[in-house]
Amino acid sequence: MDRALRAEQITPADELRALLATSEIAVANLQDKPVDALALLRDMDRIAGLWPVLEAAGVDLRPEAGRWETLQASLRKRASALLRRLRATGGLPALRATHHVGDEPAWWWYLAEETRSRRRQQGVKLGVIVAGVVAIGVAITFLFKILFPVDPNLQASMVSRMDGQQKIQNQADYQGALADFQKAVDATPDDPEPWLWLGGTQQKLGDNAAAEVSFQRARALYKSEKDFLLSHAAIYIAMPMPEQARADLETVLAIDPENARAYYYLASVFELEESHLDAVNALQRASDLAEAQNDAALTAMARYRMALLMQQVQARSFALPTPTPP
Repeated sequence: MDRALRAEQITPADELRALLATSEIAVANLQDKPVDALALLRDMDRIAGLWPVLEAAGVDLRPEAGRWETLQASLRKRASALLRRLRATGGLPALRATHHVGDEPAWWWYLAEETRSRRRQQGVKLGVIVAGVVAIGVAITFLFKILFPVDPNLQASMVSRMDGQQKIQNQADYQGALADFQKAVDATPDDPEPWLWLGGTQQKLGDNAAAEVSFQRARALYKSEKDFLLSHAAIYIAMPMPEQARADLETVLAIDPENARAYYYLASVFELEESHLDAVNALQRASDLAEAQNDAALTAMARYRMALLMQQVQARSFALPTPTPP
């Protein structure tokens, strides 16, 4: 990043304040303006290196301490935007290996791993929401059979499926969940949803050939390709595998541009990518379409999630640091 002042013309304290100012501006611009993301990380390394030196020299850094904490918090919130900008240069893990050989880098060099872990947790939570929509029809059938003659195979399948979902949600135990979903498939081989959960888990574990077989079994049990793709996308969101979910949903919208559920699920994909404004817009579209189609349940869910997301977007805007001129 170009500097207006040469290092020898300013004191270390002046350098730190200048780096803070330029880094604040860079972080604020990560989403939609040109930013040298690698230079930003190097500048933050320099700030972190200067800080203990200046403190040891007796420099009063209390005015800068709040800015430094806010800068770090803002960078963490914009991690996805930073990672997107670094893809063209090989990605953050590769850059970390290049720029930090033999030393322990700061936490911002591990944002790829941190973001991946957070997305997995978010995906599980979103998957529960999305799977709830998918399961409405199954639940009605299940309750009907409980109130009337009980199908023990259906009951066993539901229990195994919920056990597998809990393993994924609470422990990210995909291997353990695999056995549960296999039991669900064995109990109700004519129910497509266990096949989808089994296939998604197989794919998550890297067994793509087995996953394709499971997905094809599920596809054959759905009434239409559109219904299959919507449920397929919901499973991908739960895994979470947002890119694959997006591909399914784009195909659905190409077939049926006014499909409210597709927009509802697409909002989950945007959430996983931390594109919150896009998620709000998708939920608004889902709500409008669902209302026009007299789908009261989906309308209510879309509006509820939209309200929560708008609160998050507003909270993020209030948390933005105010750039200070160097």
